[in-house]
Amino acid sequence: MLSKQHSVRDAAVFIANALNKTPSLTMLHRLAELGSVGASGEFKDTFRVIRATLEQLLKQTPTYRCNHCGYGSKALYWLCPSCKTWASIKPRHDGGAEK
Repeated sequence: MLSKQHSVRDAAVFIANALNKTPSLTMLHRLAELGSVGASGEFKDTFRVIRATLEQLLKQTPTYRCNHCGYGSKALYWLCPSCKTWASIKPRHDGGAEK
């Protein structure tokens, strides 16, 4: 991971730049993790709440999405349960960013 080779600040800047280019709940969660490393007191508690909220959102975010109708699922189906199109459900690679 970047934070092991560079400072936490460098890693946070890198992730923030990546978020500007491609919004992602996963990357936002990583940024909140890094923010909690250097935080103290009230800010540490705030980052803890942010991280916990993002974890819940990521758990609810579908892992797979139908390319035909947009149906989202945590499970991979050969036949989309919504539009009945074969082989249209693919893994999401957007880190939880809703389109």
